[in-house]
Amino acid sequence: MRDVDLLDILKTLRRNFWLLFFSFFGPAMIAMGVSLLLPKAYTSYVRVLAPEVEAGGTISSSPFSAISGLKLGKTQISTQAIMALLKSDRMFYSIARHFNLKEKLHKKQVGEAVKYLRKKMVSIDLDEDNGIIEIAVTTYWPELSRDMALYFVENLNKINEEMKLCVKKDVVKILDYPGVPRRKSRPKIKLNMAMAGFIGLILGVFYIYIKEKTANAS
Repeated sequence: MRDVDLLDILKTLRRNFWLLFFSFFGPAMIAMGVSLLLPKAYTSYVRVLAPEVEAGGTISSSPFSAISGLKLGKTQISTQAIMALLKSDRMFYSIARHFNLKEKLHKKQVGEAVKYLRKKMVSIDLDEDNGIIEIAVTTYWPELSRDMALYFVENLNKINEEMKLCVKKDVVKILDYPGVPRRKSRPKIKLNMAMAGFIGLILGVFYIYIKEKTANAS
């Protein structure tokens, strides 16, 4: 009985071959066309090693602390502290004003540009196992992506310069400096095509199942 059922399924799929074919390739081609029409985005990366460092002093007077508005006092400069500084409101407002993102993004207020910057353009992630911070900056302009990523590097270097008065080594170490991205990071055409084709194929199989079940019931 099981062999008969499997044979029936194969026959049903064979009868509906062209339906399945277009269920996959139709959405895939549409996804490719839409992806080609979307603006290209480029991502530049910075990788930073931020070890736990006993400063024995304060960073409240450092340029980066002034950007963040945080007062850490006489505490160790930790990876989490660096993350807080990188993600601070003053840091993002400083970027928005420095690169005139209000005009570039056609926003009415700087605050709107900052919200877009946080949500769509900058991601800051921590690999807790290795203590590595990755900063990814994505824009529609390759050079701007590089320049904004370098802005983070410049401010991290200010921390190192300031803290050398207290410690004899860098607080943070830049592992990978940003460059001008040569390849677009999105849209990811192949991925979009595969996802659209897979969803279309699933819907096609579901349609065939309903059609066959209805035909057998009648």
